[in-house]
Amino acid sequence: MEIIVPYEYITIILFSINLAYEKKKIIKYSTLKNLYNTILEEVLVNYHNHDLDQIYYLEDKWEEEPKFKTLPFFVVINNILNKYPNLFEAYNSNSLKLKDRADYDDLIQAMTEIEQHTKGIKRFYDAIYSDNIFSLLDIKTIKNILIKYLNIENQIERDYLNNDSKLAKHLFIRELFLYDLKNIPEESADAFRYTALSLRESVDYEELPIDYEVWKKCDYYVAPEVDKEGSVIFNIIPQLKSLYQYAIFGTESLSSLKLSSLLKWVGMKGFEDDEDDDDFSDIETIELPEADAEDLVESYEESKNEEENDEDDGKEAEETVISKRTYSNYLSPTIENIFFTTYLYELNNYLKTNKTQTLELTKNRLLYALDDGDLNLYQEENIGKVFEENKMVQVEESDFDFLMIEAIFFCDEVFQSPVNDNTIKKLLFIKTYYTLTKDKELIDIFNKYKDRPEYYFYSKIVFGNILGNTLKRNLEEN
Repeated sequence: MEIIVPYEYITIILFSINLAYEKKKIIKYSTLKNLYNTILEEVLVNYHNHDLDQIYYLEDKWEEEPKFKTLPFFVVINNILNKYPNLFEAYNSNSLKLKDRADYDDLIQAMTEIEQHTKGIKRFYDAIYSDNIFSLLDIKTIKNILIKYLNIENQIERDYLNNDSKLAKHLFIRELFLYDLKNIPEESADAFRYTALSLRESVDYEELPIDYEVWKKCDYYVAPEVDKEGSVIFNIIPQLKSLYQYAIFGTESLSSLKLSSLLKWVGMKGFEDDEDDDDFSDIETIELPEADAEDLVESYEESKNEEENDEDDGKEAEETVISKRTYSNYLSPTIENIFFTTYLYELNNYLKTNKTQTLELTKNRLLYALDDGDLNLYQEENIGKVFEENKMVQVEESDFDFLMIEAIFFCDEVFQSPVNDNTIKKLLFIKTYYTLTKDKELIDIFNKYKDRPEYYFYSKIVFGNILGNTLKRNLEEN
């Protein structure tokens, strides 16, 4: 099977990456030649990955081993220079250069035009985004920034777990870091987000927090061998490994997951434009002396209080170094945030009368996962405050469909599996879903188990006193 190598497309993407990640507009011919060869090798690696090829590339299925139709290197360069004279030029007789007036948007426009008229181009796109290609391009600036910053994020996580008094100081340092990123160009923001994803440590469980045999009997389970066509099916495992759920059910560090979550909003529209702030070369992860940090935190808190008490004093607020939330302040809470801050509220209420070391740790892990410099959930009174604020957000039952399957599954599983450290956590998950949706199906499932001794106890945790008398009467009747 002969495949024509889309050299122009590959070159455009390589320059877009080089610009977004390193602010560089030049690639040497020797490097470019190596890049072309390596990309073809990566395409073959992906092709031989059976699962990837059968599922991910269904619309571009290659039935047999590809044979690439290549061109001599300088023919490729001449073709690019002739076809894109407004984008590229030769430089010092040994490099290809993006012209000074050309920018990232120009590259994306050219890339999009090729994609619209070329079938099967996705394989080459994916091959470019690999460690080998990034290494050849010597892309490391953003990665080095984030690796250094992760030391601070690790400290913040420890502060939450240990209720450390220095938490406010370290949260302030986080705010400074995010503030530095607030006005970077969209392409650089994407680069930060992608790099953060590449730094995410793979989270896993020594033992899954669910009874997988019960899950396999669930109506929503589809065995892999049945799913021959590679259709999209619900898989509970990725949800259990998401930031908030791993905070609840997992044990390992959350810092790299949290970093990805924080950077979701970097570079998003909604902040004031600053034409001079278009680079990330001066971004630093600072370490403040403790006394200085405490003074800055105090000044920051005072400035926030002034804003709340005097909304008309806009000019003074603008002069403050960080006068407002540095990320996501212009967005409504996401459905996931609403669900898990509600979970935190329910967990916190449960702990007031049922304190256990395991659940205290779960609370602290979830606090770290959810919290930011504006919510300040580590201050007890703010948990209830955020819960009340979220109640003002208009939501529909269907908004929580992606969590419905899990809540319904837990209704059966808590009765069908032995009690363990996760049982109460799952009951609180069901309670959270019921609080937000009032889905009567949960009650119907519970009533299947009304002859079980734990039925009343579990029902009271999930449904509270509102249904208490009905549930008690059902128990007494049986």
